[in-house]
Amino acid sequence: MDATWLLSAIMAISSSPFLVGFLITFLFTLFPGPMNAVVIDQMLEKGIKTGVVTLTGNCLGGVTSVFIGSLPFLFGITFLADWISANMTAATVVMAVTLLAIGLHMMFSKIGAARKAVYAFWAYCYTSLHPGNLLVNTALVATLQAQGTMTSGWSVFALMLGYLAGCGSCWVLYALIIAKTKKNISAVAVNRFKYVMGSFLVIAALFTIGSVLFA
Repeated sequence: MDATWLLSAIMAISSSPFLVGFLITFLFTLFPGPMNAVVIDQMLEKGIKTGVVTLTGNCLGGVTSVFIGSLPFLFGITFLADWISANMTAATVVMAVTLLAIGLHMMFSKIGAARKAVYAFWAYCYTSLHPGNLLVNTALVATLQAQGTMTSGWSVFALMLGYLAGCGSCWVLYALIIAKTKKNISAVAVNRFKYVMGSFLVIAALFTIGSVLFA
């Protein structure tokens, strides 16, 4: 999905790095994606508190990605973004393989088998190191700098806080909905959802690998 228009619209209506980060993360968290599937699965399978541990890894991964994307602005460090751009195929395949491992684990592990930290760690690594996220955040910071919105390290800090707030606010809504409906969902349905979401991740990973290798 090409979200360039959404990023442009958000930056056009806001001169605050915090609000830009908040709106971008809130809206993108609403869209179904790999990490959404993982967090929702954890909330249904093990409860809201365990899901919060996983989504914390996801949110902190987003903040880390923003920080890495800010390195050219903060310290003039550009080699990482340059390396990702030059090795986009390899980086994308590595992330897709990680996603494949998560999906297979969700499909075939027994309910309650994985510890909280496992999915939280995977969510953090996937979100923080995903090449698409890193390049988008690097471009976002550069655009904000060109607009005169990104002026100091405090601006980067505000953008990172916005990411945290946007991610957290959206997941509060998800958690409220899940808390209302979870008691009416049987263990069989949870196991089926776990398998379906794992299958979704596997298909997404295989599609990514195939589209990159056979492009």
